[in-house]
Amino acid sequence: MPRKRKKAAEAKARADAKKRQDERDAEEKKKLDEKAARQAADDKKVAEQTAEFLAKAASAQKQITALEAELDRLRKEEDKASRDNFDASKKIELARVARRNAELEIQRTTEMVARRAEQSSLTRPPPPPPAPAKK
Repeated sequence: MPRKRKKAAEAKARADAKKRQDERDAEEKKKLDEKAARQAADDKKVAEQTAEFLAKAASAQKQITALEAELDRLRKEEDKASRDNFDASKKIELARVARRNAELEIQRTTEMVARRAEQSSLTRPPPPPPAPAKK
């Protein structure tokens, strides 16, 4: 009988050991599954955040491109306005010089006409007629 008991005890011990091993395996599998689920969730979160930030970066790049184009356009406008202002100032200064030259030419002509008039016999009154002789 002891042999049967021994066999029964060994069988029970094997069954208990198998049961404990199965429980450990199940617990380990559960932990691995939970870890894999957490990792998958973290990977998904990272992928979503990456996509979100890539979209934001693309949007920011479009905005940068648009703003750079606007800045370039405004700089060109400023250069054109500056050139136009310079050209207008140049024309004004040339007009002032032409006016001064014209005024000087008028003064010179007036002085020349006045000088000729002074020297002309037509502008001098004729000498008074001789007084009649007294008889």
